[in-house]
Amino acid sequence: MGAGQGRTRRASAKGTASPDLIITVNTIKSSGGPAKLAFQGLDDDGYVKESWRDEQYEQHRDNDEPAFTTHSRDGKTLRSQEWYQHGLLDREGKPAQIFYNSDGLLRERRYCKDGKRHREDGPARITYRPDGSELLEEYYEDGALHREDGPARIRYAPDGSAEAEEYWLRNKEVK
Repeated sequence: MGAGQGRTRRASAKGTASPDLIITVNTIKSSGGPAKLAFQGLDDDGYVKESWRDEQYEQHRDNDEPAFTTHSRDGKTLRSQEWYQHGLLDREGKPAQIFYNSDGLLRERRYCKDGKRHREDGPARITYRPDGSELLEEYYEDGALHREDGPARIRYAPDGSAEAEEYWLRNKEVK
């Protein structure tokens, strides 16, 4: 099978024939070698899932493209995007995971490096209310809830004021 060619088959999670889950395998050349669309199918909520894998079958995609996505069947409403480098959540300077609510509005952003939540210049996890206002910020360093110069977890009231603050150093709460 050459670049751009693919196989399509219908299957269910148990391997029996099902008209609801379509699995497509494609080989596409990328700058870092071949990336394969390992599957494209429907999840339990009817959203399309796509997963890209490297030659070792670990989630991976080059050129700042998400290795895993879920979106509506028509492609207009995203549910999630995740960036992996050889099996680890990792994206330089941008969120490695982005989640959206059923209307396609931003619900959460997570920054990761080498598979761990991490961000040096701001919160590594930010969650939003349905109206788009910030609900929660969390600061992480190498996977540990951590911040030396302020609260590591901040919960915001609907008006944007800090409602609750927690101080953490290397996953240990400081009181």
